[in-house]
Amino acid sequence: ELARLYELFGANSAELDQSQFGVTVLGGINSISNDVATAITTALSGSDVDTEGLSYKVGRIGGIDRYHQAFLVAEEIARINEEENEEGADTDAIYIASGDAFSDALAIAAQAGEYRNPVLLTRGNTLNEYAANFLETYISDDSVAAVHESDVTIVGGTSTISQNVANQINAILADKVAAGFDNDINDSDSNIDNNPYYTGPNDSTPMVATVDRIAGANRYEVSRNVNEDATYTDNESGAEAAYTHYLVVSGDHPSDALPASALANQIGAGVLLVSNNTQRAQEQLLAAIENGVTDFTFIGGVNTLSNATFNIFNYSGDTLRAIVNGPGHFNSVIIDQIEDNDGSETENLVNEDPTE
Repeated sequence: ELARLYELFGANSAELDQSQFGVTVLGGINSISNDVATAITTALSGSDVDTEGLSYKVGRIGGIDRYHQAFLVAEEIARINEEENEEGADTDAIYIASGDAFSDALAIAAQAGEYRNPVLLTRGNTLNEYAANFLETYISDDSVAAVHESDVTIVGGTSTISQNVANQINAILADKVAAGFDNDINDSDSNIDNNPYYTGPNDSTPMVATVDRIAGANRYEVSRNVNEDATYTDNESGAEAAYTHYLVVSGDHPSDALPASALANQIGAGVLLVSNNTQRAQEQLLAAIENGVTDFTFIGGVNTLSNATFNIFNYSGDTLRAIVNGPGHFNSVIIDQIEDNDGSETENLVNEDPTE
């Protein structure tokens, strides 16, 4: 829920009245005041829902700045993953995004949330100390394999996160590999000859672990590239599947992308950043269709995503079919009911119809 500094919107209060869960305020008192936290407590205490036997609390994860905030949230994710150790929850994947260009962090948020992976923030030219601390603390060096299985990925091109930052991350990974190698050779159960993380049979040289990067010329290309190989876990089958449904949000208005990421995790959808620029909107649509996406839900009103942009995604004419060689029918919808990935219905998720 998004809160203004000194008040809760009516919609937020109504949402809290139906809550049977705890609420965590993300951000220090300079971003969300204690008055808001008190208002949340009051809303929960005055709820009409029978809370007997339920425990709820209003907590806060508040950092001294955005980098520390991301670090604290990442630590909480690591703690939950360790406690629950859910099958399919990849606790090793870590994403690094710019703390100055939030669009890249928003582009990866849904995918990170799907598999409960932390997203750390850093400055563009130097790896932030909190991000470095998390990597040094939470990447296991029990073995070379453990280091390699810690999938560290920079989200964004070198104009937002420089190669110098990548080099600093690689140095941390190199130290981890060295420690893992020492553990391997001291482990009587290890079999280096057949270990895929060494350079070859009978070779005790570990393969170098390096940071990956999802890049793009701009925020929209980064968003496309994030979604290209993105997957979700189907609640019914338990199998990983490619997205066929995107939530479309403005790349210029992060306030819509934040709640969209949470919704995307619930219904098994990806999040696509889109511009009202006609050419860029068309590029996003064509790339999505080539990835097998058939359904698009716009999040936000006409002030953020125009009718013209909506109509581009709602177009299913011969020209588009010829370009993408697809099935010839694609739906863009603004709807009040969306079927969850588990078959249940989530009501009143989108309330504005841009065609009105």
